[in-house]
Amino acid sequence: EGHNFHNIVRVKLHSHVSVTTATMDRNFYTTSSCGICGKTSIEALKINNPFGRTIKHLSSPSVTLDMLFGLTERMAAEQQLFQKTGGCHASGLFDEKGTLLCVREDVGRHNALDKVLGWALINNQLPLHHHVVLVSGRASFELMQKSSMGGIPFVAAVGAPSTLAVQMAEEFNMTLVGFLDHQRMTVYHDSGRIQAHQAQKLEETGGRTTRHTGSPFNPDVGNPDRRFSRPST
Repeated sequence: EGHNFHNIVRVKLHSHVSVTTATMDRNFYTTSSCGICGKTSIEALKINNPFGRTIKHLSSPSVTLDMLFGLTERMAAEQQLFQKTGGCHASGLFDEKGTLLCVREDVGRHNALDKVLGWALINNQLPLHHHVVLVSGRASFELMQKSSMGGIPFVAAVGAPSTLAVQMAEEFNMTLVGFLDHQRMTVYHDSGRIQAHQAQKLEETGGRTTRHTGSPFNPDVGNPDRRFSRPST
C-alpha cells in the first residue's frame, strides 16, 4: 500500500530449494565507462561463468588473417542506423569462416552486444564456442565479461582494449584483438586461434608480424602480443 513496486520482481521459493547467496553478489557493474579496477570481478566470473570456464580449453575458432581483415567492412555494410545517423555502436557475430551471422546496433556499446547475445539465446546458439564477436569502439572489461558469459572465445574491437580487458583475456584464455581494420590489427592475447602459418605467409609477401614491448597507441594498456599489417601494394 502506497509503495512503488515498478521494476521489482518478487520470487517465492519452495522450502526445499537451497540458494547460495554468495553467487548472487554484484561484484561488478556495467556502464558505458572504461571499466573497473580490482580482481574481485574476474574472480567472481570464474565461479559464476560456466561457459567462460570452458573457453580456457578451446582451440576454436581457428581463423585466418584474411578473414579478420574482412570483418570490419562486412559489419559496416550492415550498419544501417550508423549510415543514417553516424551515432550508433554495433556488435557483429561471425563464424570462423568470417560469415556474418548477426549484427545489432544501439546508442550504447553494451546494449548492442546484449542484443547479439539475445539473438543467440533465442536461436539456441549458446554457448558460442566457435564464433568471433566484433565490437565498434574500444574493448572494455564489461564487453569481455559479456562475451565470456556467452561462451565467445574471440573478441575483436575497432578501438583499444582497457588494461582490465587484457587481463581478463589472459585469465580466461580469450583471444583479444584491437585496432582492427581492413589493413592492420594489434593482437593482445592470441591463445593460438590465429593460424600461425598465415603470419609467416604475410611476412613472405611483404607484410609485418612483429613483437613489441609496448603500445604507442595506448600506454595504459598491457603489452600487445603481435601487430599485423597487410603488405603494401
